[in-house]
Amino acid sequence: MNSEKRQRIEVESDEAEVSLSESEVEVDFEAFPPIDDDYRSIKLMLHQLFATLNVDIDDLTKLILAQKHVGCVIKQADDLAEDDCDDDLFGMLTVLSISHHKDSASIQDIKSLLTSRNPPSDSDTLSEIISCLNNTDGKNTGLIINQRLLNIPPQLAPPLYKSLAKDIAEANTNDNKFTFHTYLYFCKAFIDADIDNKMNKSKTTASLKQVQFANPEDQIFFKESSCWYYFPVSESSGMAGGWDYEATGLVPLRAVCMLPHSRWDSARLTVQTEFSV
Repeated sequence: MNSEKRQRIEVESDEAEVSLSESEVEVDFEAFPPIDDDYRSIKLMLHQLFATLNVDIDDLTKLILAQKHVGCVIKQADDLAEDDCDDDLFGMLTVLSISHHKDSASIQDIKSLLTSRNPPSDSDTLSEIISCLNNTDGKNTGLIINQRLLNIPPQLAPPLYKSLAKDIAEANTNDNKFTFHTYLYFCKAFIDADIDNKMNKSKTTASLKQVQFANPEDQIFFKESSCWYYFPVSESSGMAGGWDYEATGLVPLRAVCMLPHSRWDSARLTVQTEFSV
């Protein structure tokens, strides 16, 4: 691990079995505030989420690194980590204030992506997204970024969300930019190709039950959302580099939802119930 001292964030469910090659090994995870040495790994994770979507990933990475007191990155526990893997990340969970960073290149790109380049077809959904992104009536929106590598289990989600909620509460004592009215989720997802073909022919959209999420807990937040939609993306921006979607019969998507803060805590409690070890 990097020699710079890091504040540890308690992760109660820090043990999980992860498949590596054809063997099963038990791996301990720990969560840390992001530091500058995590730049490369964070950028790679964001690239998986936003590649080919014309979002300034370099700028977004810098925004995440600039707020070390909110959010965390997941690494292998010190006592098990190999020397040559010290800077590898297994995931991250954080939130960015869209109103505070409204002039940043990456936030401008995300606004354009969701309102112009890949907007929802439903006019009410589009209107709500535009209102939240533009901070109408002074209501701040938080962009949630929840990324993990494939095969990293959802049992990590409950303690990470608990930690994020604590970070937000503590940050609000000194900085109201973390007082959120709504959360914007932008997630990796996919749908069965046969279902997608049927939806395209009938010019309808799939139900939430038919959409599968790379991070299973994301679906819980979508169920509580005020509006949501999805759009297809190219394979190069899929869940992991090199995945053959055609062979798996899946169509890669990006799913978007707006979740009122009043429902966020109840959704977190559901995640705690469903995914705690």
